[in-house]
Amino acid sequence: MLFKLYSSLVTLFLMSTSIYAQNLYIEGGWVFTGLEDNAIENPGILIQNGKIVGIGDHKPIRGYTILSLDQDDYVLPGIVDLHAHYRVQAEGAENDDTVAMPKIFLANGVTSPFPGGEVEPEKMRELRIRHYNGKGTGP
Repeated sequence: MLFKLYSSLVTLFLMSTSIYAQNLYIEGGWVFTGLEDNAIENPGILIQNGKIVGIGDHKPIRGYTILSLDQDDYVLPGIVDLHAHYRVQAEGAENDDTVAMPKIFLANGVTSPFPGGEVEPEKMRELRIRHYNGKGTGP
């Protein structure tokens, strides 16, 4: 009986669209698509089930989360770097890789780096947590 209850709950959990799907409307800020030379004013981005389904005259449907960006916020296309290196060495001196490299990744369009290993894993974990919480600049 307990197994049936457990399997029913797991099935219900896995079937719930809120677990893997995101319905979001992003308004305000600027958008850089890579199709133009400059960023354009954000006409509104509709995301349904985690995928962009419309840009422009689309309005959010009831139940969507609305994300309002500030005038100095930008939406950029994401590039995944599957062979990232955070360790920086310039002119024989090693620099703090949590300061320079996140900004260099973003400047090159990388929004999701996947390093093959870390020299200081605890330090890099703290960096990722800071970025996730919006307290740093980087992917």
